[in-house]
Amino acid sequence: MSIKKKESPTAIVVHSQKPTLQAFGQTVSDVLSYVEEALHERRSERLTELDKRLKELEDTGAVFVDSLRGNEGFIDLVNNAISLSIKTSATEKIRALQNAILNAALGNVPDNTTSQVFLNLIDSFTPLHLQILHLYHDPAGWFTRNNKTAPNLMMGSLHSVVFAAFPDLKDKKDLLDVIWSDLLSAGLHRTSELGVSMSGSGLLTKRTSALGDAFLEFIAENGKA
Repeated sequence: MSIKKKESPTAIVVHSQKPTLQAFGQTVSDVLSYVEEALHERRSERLTELDKRLKELEDTGAVFVDSLRGNEGFIDLVNNAISLSIKTSATEKIRALQNAILNAALGNVPDNTTSQVFLNLIDSFTPLHLQILHLYHDPAGWFTRNNKTAPNLMMGSLHSVVFAAFPDLKDKKDLLDVIWSDLLSAGLHRTSELGVSMSGSGLLTKRTSALGDAFLEFIAENGKA
């Protein structure tokens, strides 16, 4: 008489979960396939848009695309910027990376090392980082260009400027301070805290550093921050 070997508790659990595990594996495979397809579509879209904008510059005589062949610095920048743009769906960041490529084509970018540092910053920043930096590059001009009313205070903190520009941030002061700290750590401005009190005229004073100005030129259309 044969005696049926008793399964271990672990084996019983594994057997009972086999259909679930197989289904899970299939689900993961489907998701990865979808993501791969989406990233492929992003790459195609980015290259198509870049090609369009480069042709527009070439049509004006500002750029001769053939002259860029063999320019290793330009090739490095394009490869890195395209790769970074595929990683994000944020319109502001995609546009900033495209502008960097076009500025490189125009010869309006810093040395290769600085350019790579700037690309890395675009990658690590959120769109809000870029918006805050643009605001403090020219606060008074920013309010004029965006048809918004600048704060009119005798005394106040730099927070009041941001809140006037972006009312939705009034309840996100801690997040705003983190973003300001990130920009400071990157050397893009020299003001330690947004909470420092100052005169009304001081509130609308330019805060970006020389490096911050260069970064904004790097990501600006036609290199003009």
